[in-house]
Amino acid sequence: MIDEIRERVNEAGRLFAFRKEQLAARNFHTLHRVVQCSAIAYFVFLVLHFISHLYRIPWTDAVLAPVFIIFLKGIPSIVKDNEVMSFNKVRILSLMYYFSFLTGVSVIEIFPLNSSARIILFPLFLIVFSVYYMDYIQVIMLSEAVFVLVYELIAYSVGQMSSARLYTGLFALFLSVFVYWSVLGTFTDERRDNRALEEKSSKDGLTGLLNKVSCEEEIRHYLDHRKEGAACALIMLDFDNFKHVNDAYGHQVGDDALKKFGEIMRRNFRNTDILGRMGGDEFMALVREPVSEEILIKICNSVEYELATSRFGEAKGFTCSIGVARDPEGYSFEGLYHVADDALYEAKARGKAQYVLWSTKKIVPMNKRIIYIASGDRKKREAIKRICGSDYLYYEADTATEAFNDISLYGDHLESIYFDYSYEDITKDQIREYMDSRPLYSVLPVHDVELELKKSKIEL
Repeated sequence: MIDEIRERVNEAGRLFAFRKEQLAARNFHTLHRVVQCSAIAYFVFLVLHFISHLYRIPWTDAVLAPVFIIFLKGIPSIVKDNEVMSFNKVRILSLMYYFSFLTGVSVIEIFPLNSSARIILFPLFLIVFSVYYMDYIQVIMLSEAVFVLVYELIAYSVGQMSSARLYTGLFALFLSVFVYWSVLGTFTDERRDNRALEEKSSKDGLTGLLNKVSCEEEIRHYLDHRKEGAACALIMLDFDNFKHVNDAYGHQVGDDALKKFGEIMRRNFRNTDILGRMGGDEFMALVREPVSEEILIKICNSVEYELATSRFGEAKGFTCSIGVARDPEGYSFEGLYHVADDALYEAKARGKAQYVLWSTKKIVPMNKRIIYIASGDRKKREAIKRICGSDYLYYEADTATEAFNDISLYGDHLESIYFDYSYEDITKDQIREYMDSRPLYSVLPVHDVELELKKSKIEL
């Protein structure tokens, strides 16, 4: 019994923590309906009392009229001015209405028109409150305890306190809590069932990670709602030579390797990160804030090591290529995906079984076109600038990775690229392989720095 209570409270806590926007919309919509329906019932009640009491209305019965007028006029203006209300704002508005309604109901009930006291409206009010307003159970219990206390104080202050009224108030409190507990159970059970169905439809059946559609949806939602300036990272992972694994060892070993890769990802990323299989041997991860280059390097090294040391019978030595795009600039999903995908292709061009870490940059509008010069030799870069003249902006890079990163980001603003193929950490064939795999390099003119210097006969 205690475990069941704890489980329901925890489930409700998770529900309220992660679904506040939906609950706020539900509570606001319900409040609007409750105000309208109770107003109609109340004004019918006034008309009947007006007729039955010789065309007059006792002041006690009219006490709720200002409440309905205020809320009927106020709620539409709130919706018009601010269509999306926060959970806390809806809570305050709802409790204000229910408390105002309670006060009016208490006055109507405690000031009877004849000698027979009415003790029915207040318990009915508490039950209605328990059914229609959803909040943390602690908030519900505290609110209802305050309602009962106010009700009893009003009765005591005007000399209408009695044991029957006291017991009715306490009984109404326990009954309303029980009703809310039942409604909450139905609500959380339904949510649990829906979540199970959502998880089943959103998960990849082989690896247990999110499938492509669900992964992209969650990443988009996070990127659209993250705080300004919050850095995150999108990581693309590609199982190297997976076709060879299937051909050499069979599809069962291939499936086992993909399952293992899913386990490796779950172990090396945090619970708050978003992990998904994009199809085949391609995977994606969104590392939420806080994220640093040190964290990303540690994750990539650990994934590479665990995969390389995995074994399935005779099959061993698995590797993957990883492209990382760290984003402190608030890129959209499409922009960040493009950068991470380009980084992944650089890792593949460099021989696979490694990671390449890129970073986004803020792109500012510029009047001049850009010439990009990639060379580890400063004198060569200066010589290219003399050849091209002063009509351009010049962006430079010491390393091939920095150059590939920048060219991917500034592609739409580039006039041409000057590339030095004599880097020590990457071969000319690898540079060519990367450029051939990226459409941008087939559109922009790419010049060989060494050849251009020889043509111009410039001495360094």
